[in-house]
Amino acid sequence: LHEPIAEITQELLNKMGPKGEADLVLDFARPLPFRIASEMLGYPKDDAEKVLDWTDTFVQGGSGP
Repeated sequence: LHEPIAEITQELLNKMGPKGEADLVLDFARPLPFRIASEMLGYPKDDAEKVLDWTDTFVQGGSGP
């Protein structure tokens, strides 16, 4: 599990680099645990952001991210 976590971490960090600035919580801390859990459960990588948004919407009572 160490290698997939390192790959996910690097991917998220790489996405922040080209922007020149980042919201550490929104761009890194929010998706990291979900992406790790998704990897463990075998969710398709391409659906991770969509499912995370759905989860946020559900938890926030329908108000979305």
